[in-house]
Amino acid sequence: MPRRHAPRLLFTLLLAPLLLAAPRPAAAQEKADAIVRAAVDQNTTGLQAGVGTLTLSSEDTSGTRKLRQLAFKGASTPEGRRTLIRLLAPEDVRGQAFLFQEIKEGDDLVYSYLPAFGATRRISGGQKRGAFMGTHFTFADLESRDIQDATYKTLKDEKLGDAECHVIEATPRGESDYSRIVLTIRKQDRTLLKARFYDKAGNEAKTLFVEKLDKSGDQRYVKQLVLRPREGGYTRITVDAIDLQAKPSAAELSPEALANE
Repeated sequence: MPRRHAPRLLFTLLLAPLLLAAPRPAAAQEKADAIVRAAVDQNTTGLQAGVGTLTLSSEDTSGTRKLRQLAFKGASTPEGRRTLIRLLAPEDVRGQAFLFQEIKEGDDLVYSYLPAFGATRRISGGQKRGAFMGTHFTFADLESRDIQDATYKTLKDEKLGDAECHVIEATPRGESDYSRIVLTIRKQDRTLLKARFYDKAGNEAKTLFVEKLDKSGDQRYVKQLVLRPREGGYTRITVDAIDLQAKPSAAELSPEALANE
């Protein structure tokens, strides 16, 4: 059976619109892996291409804040999903760019471009565990991964606001920075609302919250999410504008395109 890739449950939620689905009846007998697959399918179905702008804000434990404006292009290609991110502001980082490229078999590829050096380089190995632009996301967090390569366990249901939710524990079977991930998924439409990430020692390392959903035509997308690490601070990502009908080409989403501002 071929490997089935799905977006990592962090940043790429913003780049993966959700088709508006009819409410599903609660099904207590559903297996945990089926619930997770349904949530993942909702988060990826319908994305052909898109472009937009984002605001990335972060605050560290000392209260120091950073603000970044970014542009992104995303597309599904025969080889897998590609996402190019380019910094627009502030001026001292303008032009920096990153490309995340899925590979059907093997590790995904990550490239970076620094205008000051005029060079594109590949980020690999332990470098992927480094902070992305000084935020609480790592490069590895932004990659894709095979979410089916995990074992699942159904935990006690919970309520977030007025939403009845499944709670599923996923334990990665392959190489991962996390010992387990606990997913809170809205029963009505299988929308992921929260994800808690536990380190190798079993401590909750960080928690992702989906704060806002919005709609463009017949597609719903994640408008805003926030990642909060255990030690304090946060990183918030907000979609400022999005065009789901745009269709960037594979050439626009290549390592060579990183230097083309």
